[in-house]
Amino acid sequence: MINRQVDLLWRILVVATVDVLSPLLLISLALFASLGYILTLLMPVSIHHWQTVLLLSLIISLLCLSLRAYQGWRASDCSEVQFSWRSLLPFLPLLIFLPVFRLELTEPYAQIIWHGDLHVGYIHQILYGATPVDSIFLPGYPGNLYWLYHAYLAAVVRVILLAPPLAASILNMAAILSSLLWIALMLMRLRMASGRTIHLGLLAVLVYCAVNLTGPLTVSEQLLAASNEHLAAQDMVPKIGFSRLHSVLGKVMNFTSFPLALLSFVAALNVCIRIVREDLDLFGLAILTACVMVGLATQPIVVLYIVISLIGGLTVTGCGFWLGSPDRRSALRSYWRRLTRRIGARYLLVWLLLSVGLTLPLAKYALEFTTVNGVPIQIGLAVTGNLGMIVAALALLLPLFFVQTMANVRRPRRAEIFIQISAFIGFLMTVGLVLPDRNQYKGVFFISILFALSALFVQRALQKSGRSISRVIAQAILAALLALVAAKVVIVTRYYESKAGARSFAYDDIHINYGNRIEATGFEEALSWIRSHTSGDALVVLPIRVNKYTHMIHERQLYVRRAQYFFVDGLAAEYERRAKQISRLYTAETGENNYRDLLEEMTSELPGRAFYAVVEVDDISPETMRSRGAALVFSHPEDGANVYLLNPENRS
Repeated sequence: MINRQVDLLWRILVVATVDVLSPLLLISLALFASLGYILTLLMPVSIHHWQTVLLLSLIISLLCLSLRAYQGWRASDCSEVQFSWRSLLPFLPLLIFLPVFRLELTEPYAQIIWHGDLHVGYIHQILYGATPVDSIFLPGYPGNLYWLYHAYLAAVVRVILLAPPLAASILNMAAILSSLLWIALMLMRLRMASGRTIHLGLLAVLVYCAVNLTGPLTVSEQLLAASNEHLAAQDMVPKIGFSRLHSVLGKVMNFTSFPLALLSFVAALNVCIRIVREDLDLFGLAILTACVMVGLATQPIVVLYIVISLIGGLTVTGCGFWLGSPDRRSALRSYWRRLTRRIGARYLLVWLLLSVGLTLPLAKYALEFTTVNGVPIQIGLAVTGNLGMIVAALALLLPLFFVQTMANVRRPRRAEIFIQISAFIGFLMTVGLVLPDRNQYKGVFFISILFALSALFVQRALQKSGRSISRVIAQAILAALLALVAAKVVIVTRYYESKAGARSFAYDDIHINYGNRIEATGFEEALSWIRSHTSGDALVVLPIRVNKYTHMIHERQLYVRRAQYFFVDGLAAEYERRAKQISRLYTAETGENNYRDLLEEMTSELPGRAFYAVVEVDDISPETMRSRGAALVFSHPEDGANVYLLNPENRS
C-alpha cells in the first residue's frame, strides 16, 4: 500500500514537472509577451494591466497544460512510472550548481553586477509609468532595449513583492533548470542515456555547459606560469577568443534575458528532433511557436538560430532523405498524412492562424530596434574575427564534429545528420554575423549545444563499437569533458564569490538600498526621499559622474545618465547636448539668466514633468540655488546633500 502511494506521488511529481511546469514557463511567457504588446498598440499600459496579462497568461496556459497532462495520465499505464531510488540519480550532477545558485539568491550584488542598473531602470519605469517605455538614457526618445522582458519582470515583482534583481535571479534559475530538463528529454529521445541513470544528468550538464571547455586548461597554464595571482572568469578564454564566452554560467547567472533565449533554443531543438523522428504532435508545434515568440520578445538573436540553423537544417535533412527519389517523395506524403491524422487538419489550421496572429506583432516589435533605433543586424561576406572566437570556444568539440561528419557519410541517420547540418549552418552564420557590441558571440552558445550533441554521437559510437580499446577511448573522452565542465563551474563560482562582497546592497520589499556594510550618506538618503515623496513620472537630474548603481535607489527616470554600450549611438548628438546641460546645471558659476534659459530648454523638451536635483553643498551653496528659483524640498543636516525641485510650478 505504501509503495503504491509513493509511486502515485512520484508520478504526480513527474507529470507536474515535465508536462506542466516546464512548458508553462515558455508558453505563459509567450502569451504574456504577445498579448501585452498587442495591448500597448491599442492603449497606454500600466503595471496593473501587465499584472492582469500575467495572471491571464498563467491561468490559460496552466489550464491547457493540466488538461493535456490529465488526458495523458488516463491514457497511459500507471505502472510506467514507478519510484525507485535510481530515479534520483539524474539529479545528482545538478548539485554542482548549488553553490552558484546559493550565491545568486543570497548576494544582491551578484544579481546586479552586470547591467543591473540598466535593467532595473526599465523595470522601475514600467512599475511607475505607462508603456511603451522611453530610453532610460534619454527620456522622451523610444527605448532601444527589449523591454517586454522588463514588463514581465515588473509584473512578477508586483505579484510576488520581491526586488527586481531577486525576481530576475529566480526566473534565471527556473530557465536553467527547465533547459536541463528539455536537454535530458532530448538525450533520452536520441537514446544517448536512459532515464534512471546518473549518466543522463552528467550528459545534460555537459551539453548545457559546452562552451569553452578549454577554459580550465587556459587557467592551469596561467597558474603554472605564475602570470596571474587573482584569476577572473574571463581568464579562461584564450587570446583568440572573446571574454564573454568564458562560461555559460557567467552569462546566465546575471541580470539578463539570455537564459530564456537558451531555453527557447533547447526546447525548439527538442521539437525539431521530434519532427525528424516522426513523433510530432500539436503540443510540439505549440512549443515551437512559443520558442519563437519568447525569442522575439527577449533575445531576437535566438530566432535567427531557430529559423536559420534548426529549421534550415530540418529542411535540408528532409530534402536529402525524402526528395531524392520517387519512393522518398511518397514517404513524405505518407508522413504528412500521418501528421494530419495524429493532429487533425482543423487543429493544424488553428495552430497556424494563432501562430501568425500572435507572432507577427512581436516580429514588428523586434524589427523596431533595428530600423528606428539604429541597432543593425548584418551578415558579413568576409570572415571576421568571429572565426577565432568560435574556434577558441569550441576547440575540443570541433575535431569530434568532423569525426561525426565522416561517420554520417558512411552510415547516414536522420537525427544525427540533422544535428550535423544544423551545427554547420549555425557555424557559417556565426562566422559572418555582425551585431552591435559584438553581440554575435551569443550565437556561439547556441551552436555549442549542437556541437556537444555531435561529440556525444561519436562517444556513443565508440562505446558501442564492441572493441575494448574503443570503449576505453569513449570513457576517457566523456570523463575528460565532464572534468573540464566541473572545473569550469568551480572557477566561475569562486570568481563570483570574490566579486559578491565588493559592494553592499539590501532589499526592502521591492526596493533596493545600500547595505549596512556601506555607511549611508546624505546623498543616499536624498535619493531615498525622492523615491518616497515624488510622483512616478518625476525626472531626476544628477551629475554624469554619479556611480551607475546609484540610479537604482531613487527609482525614477534620469534626465540623462552616463552612457553605456551602444544604447545612445543613434542619439549621440542629443546625448552630448544633454550631458553639457547637466554640466552647466551643476556649475556654480552659471549665472541666473543663463540658468533660467537652461531650465526652460530642459523643461520645454519634457513638459509637465517635475525636475528634481540632488545637490551637495560643496558643489553649489543653498544661497545660489535659492537665487536660481529652485525650491528646497529635502535637506540633510549632517552631510549637506539637498534635494531641490527645479521647476516648482510642476510640484508633485
